Amino acid sequence: MNQLVYAITFILSSTLILSCSQGEAKQEAIAIESEEAIQASQPVTNAHSEVNREKLANECEAYYEEWEKLNAEKADYFEKNILAKALANPELPEKNRKFLLDLKEYLRQSDIDKSGKLVPQQLLFPVFKLNEGELGIIGFPQYDTKDETFTDISAERKQLKSHNISTTADPHTEKNLVYHKQMADSLFRHLDSSVYTFTAQKSVKTQLQNFATYTGECLEYYNYLLDTKPFNSNDRILFGSKYNIELTFRNYPEIDVALKSQLKPECADCPSSFELEKTFASLKGVDGLYFNYADTFPLNNKLETPSRGLVMKMGDKIVYLWHDEVDLIGCSCI
Repeated sequence: MNQLVYAITFILSSTLILSCSQGEAKQEAIAIESEEAIQASQPVTNAHSEVNREKLANECEAYYEEWEKLNAEKADYFEKNILAKALANPELPEKNRKFLLDLKEYLRQSDIDKSGKLVPQQLLFPVFKLNEGELGIIGFPQYDTKDETFTDISAERKQLKSHNISTTADPHTEKNLVYHKQMADSLFRHLDSSVYTFTAQKSVKTQLQNFATYTGECLEYYNYLLDTKPFNSNDRILFGSKYNIELTFRNYPEIDVALKSQLKPECADCPSSFELEKTFASLKGVDGLYFNYADTFPLNNKLETPSRGLVMKMGDKIVYLWHDEVDLIGCSCI
């Protein structure tokens, strides 16, 4: 009897061992096959990735070539299709006529020519409130791209130099506005301190009060601080002009949709807020020009690049005639 039990036990044990050995061998074979399949598929996957990268590169190259062409043609289009029609309109306000003629010259100017004027003297300028108590006209360094040193050739920098004021970024100090009251007083004696600003719903005349600089490692700007008394607490203050232009305040959804549909964010080197921009006004007596913005309120510091712009409908495209943004993400440091 004991021999029978022993024999049965031996047979069962041998069967179990054989079964386990076969299972392990099968799993090992599956693992080898899986590894071989993965290795075999990697060249295909890499090839697909390379094809996709090349395809995107070609699409982006064509995208930027198209915009380069549109930007090269927009001044002519403006004169022939926007300006000519507007000047023939008997209901065009006189201040808007002067603005359009100045815009015509602006579109023909080089960046160096544009940099020769202080920001409040320019045709259009952005207004931002990046921190409490800092509502102002914002200007930026204008770098000479033909010079390898990328020298700031803005009129503001020239004024700072003439007053022996140096601004440099210090990584060990907290970043705040630095006020230059003496320089501001000198500037405002020779500069009309009255400025016309525009909110999302109305125009407001106010005064320049001070001048300050902000110098960070990844962001630098000039701030002409404004008197806030003429504004209401809920005003969305957007831009200013040397002209008290007449605007029709309303949104144009078809322009917003057209602008957004032509963007290719996958081709951008840095984040932007273009897809969030929306129109809020047009120039009275003029067809095809629209003011837009992307921002948060009451402080304009929640988006990566709060912006202001003037766009033109150019056939089935929307092109910028003027655009300014604050790069709060620090693209230059990425």
